Amino acid sequence: MAALARSVLVTGSNRGIGLELVRQLAASPQPPQHIFATCRDPDGPRGKALRELSAQHPSIRLVQLDTVDLPSIRRAVQVVESCLEGQGLNLLINNAGIGSHATLQTVDSQEMLAAFATNVVGPLQVTKEFLPLLEKAAKGAQKTGLSCSRAAIVNVSSKVGSIGLCLRVLEAPMYPYRASKVRGWGRRWGPWRGAHGTPPPTPGHPSPAWSSKGEHAERQPRLCPCSTAGQSPFPTSTALQLQNVPLPPTRTQLPEPSVVLAWPCLFQAAQNMVTRCLAAELRDKGILCTAIHPGWVKTDMGTEQAPMTVERSVQGILAVLGSLSQETSGAFLDWEGNSLPW
Repeated sequence: MAALARSVLVTGSNRGIGLELVRQLAASPQPPQHIFATCRDPDGPRGKALRELSAQHPSIRLVQLDTVDLPSIRRAVQVVESCLEGQGLNLLINNAGIGSHATLQTVDSQEMLAAFATNVVGPLQVTKEFLPLLEKAAKGAQKTGLSCSRAAIVNVSSKVGSIGLCLRVLEAPMYPYRASKVRGWGRRWGPWRGAHGTPPPTPGHPSPAWSSKGEHAERQPRLCPCSTAGQSPFPTSTALQLQNVPLPPTRTQLPEPSVVLAWPCLFQAAQNMVTRCLAAELRDKGILCTAIHPGWVKTDMGTEQAPMTVERSVQGILAVLGSLSQETSGAFLDWEGNSLPW
């Protein structure tokens, strides 16, 4: 079987689905020549597993990239461009993201803006900065049509951000998350658990409001089982050079765990709209764009309640990516290749 792509970049690759994507890509019979595994702090303690993996596979290159820090993104582009030596980037997988579970009663503008910056603006900015390398790959490919082996952008999303499915999960309003994806996230013991058929939290459950996703546990909201692994929960003062956007609250300013519930799905919806717009705009440039729902996966974020292992989810995702074509550009698919409503 031919390689999925000559070069692949995965954001949020220090744990969970991102780490497993890098692992399976490197271990495949015909691995990509270049696998750029990015995260916010690859040299820190939460990058240990990724460093150990890269030591086993010369094709893996660790790259520092904070998806809400524009200078960081641009430095990563320079590193990748140097490694590619005049060739383009074939496949960009936007996997990094964050979540929170604020309700209508507890959500505030700072949380919404933080989630929007990370889950919508972040992937869009990463795509924008890497677009010249994607265009170079598309132009240089000795093939027609759309595919991951030519040039593609894959946004790891969630069906929790589906407007068409939202009425089936009323237990999980997740305002910021659904809006940003419209892609899917939330707290480990947030209302989404009932939405997925698992028991709701009991009163007084010692659930932390914030937990480890990516490499900054003290700053990262816990994701819901439909979400992606990633990093960089909040924008810094230079993040994306957004003007007049207030910084998110610090840990000490955040509400108590009992009130940090479920609002994130709004942003899932927004990111899905970005996917559709990118697919329409980039089709004529030879760049495929699609959104993938990985399922509810047994990761630190998905918890042991999840029905699926990360290995199985990623096996499915990679099989789907290998089958993408012009007909599926702009589609919203799950890890088995089933079409999902936007």
